[in-house]
Amino acid sequence: MPNKEPAALQTKPSSHIVYFDYLRILATLTVILLHAAAPNWLALDCATAQWKIHNFFDGAARWAVPVFVMMSGALFLSPAKKVTLEQMIRKYALPMVVTFLVWSVLYAITDVLRRDAPDLLFFSSMVIRGHYHLWFLLLISSLYLLVPILRKITADDALTRYSILLGILFVIIIPRALFLLEQTLGASKPQVVATLTDVFHYTAFAKASVYVLYFLLGHALYTTELKPVFRFSLYGLGLICFGMMFLLTDWATGRNGRQVAWFFEPEAFHVFVISVDAFVFGKYELSRLPLGAKARSAAKYIAKRSFTMYLVHAIVLEVLNRMGLHTRAFHAGLSIPALTLAGFAISLALAVLIDWAKARVAGRLSRKAAG
Repeated sequence: MPNKEPAALQTKPSSHIVYFDYLRILATLTVILLHAAAPNWLALDCATAQWKIHNFFDGAARWAVPVFVMMSGALFLSPAKKVTLEQMIRKYALPMVVTFLVWSVLYAITDVLRRDAPDLLFFSSMVIRGHYHLWFLLLISSLYLLVPILRKITADDALTRYSILLGILFVIIIPRALFLLEQTLGASKPQVVATLTDVFHYTAFAKASVYVLYFLLGHALYTTELKPVFRFSLYGLGLICFGMMFLLTDWATGRNGRQVAWFFEPEAFHVFVISVDAFVFGKYELSRLPLGAKARSAAKYIAKRSFTMYLVHAIVLEVLNRMGLHTRAFHAGLSIPALTLAGFAISLALAVLIDWAKARVAGRLSRKAAG
């Protein structure tokens, strides 16, 4: 079964980066937290206390995917990693697409089996679209295809800084400012705001992927040393953004009478700052954890299986939900963490089992070829 790991989820860089293990584990746990909380974030009445708890956990998990992308950028845009265009396509991008298709088929089969009247059109649609979490594989494969171009940018420090500043200004700040103006002014917004929004949507910046910015930023943060005063100022800003993210989401949701996820998106300034904080915290704080050799070895073991855990966690959560362990089973403040931890533990167990089975199959094939 294809299972090629994206760089952010693997543990085979030229020189092992210990804090990447910790970030992979935390980000994997956080993705499971997001997918545990998100379904009922959409289903619950947004005026209830239960929804606000879901809102907290949902928002608290939004840094995970940007950090995975930043770790990939740190690894693939490093000058020490020698890789050709052919290698990027054959060794990295293509296996990721194959993995997407294989797991899309597996998840599509489970979706079809749950339908009263399964049909080929539905199955084909599910395979092409992929399960809700598999989009990350297509994102990573597309970033792999851009690596030869982005390496030309990161070879020049000034050009790297310029590209990141452009991204922050035109992908993060301007579109969010225009959205806030529209939300604040409502129907009474002046024509100039609507005109500015339309004009901005015509630009290339509006169409650019925010994940290219995160990819570049991962390289910049990995290779740049930040002074303590800057780091702790960044952490302080992150805490402010963390609080503002929930307040703004609650405000926009109340104003629109339905759930508004705009402030949870990767382009949101709050998510951007929190994601940067998470990467920086890993680099400077998690790397200093006084863990012994056994603990570091255990972290490496779990981190090595984070990609398989990502692939299987969705079906694990769905099975747990059907068994009655869902976020409305009891108080959300307890049920969401319980479902997350159960999903993490079972996903890890399945990842270990899958790796064992793959090793057994590979061993048999190798013996047959040798015999």
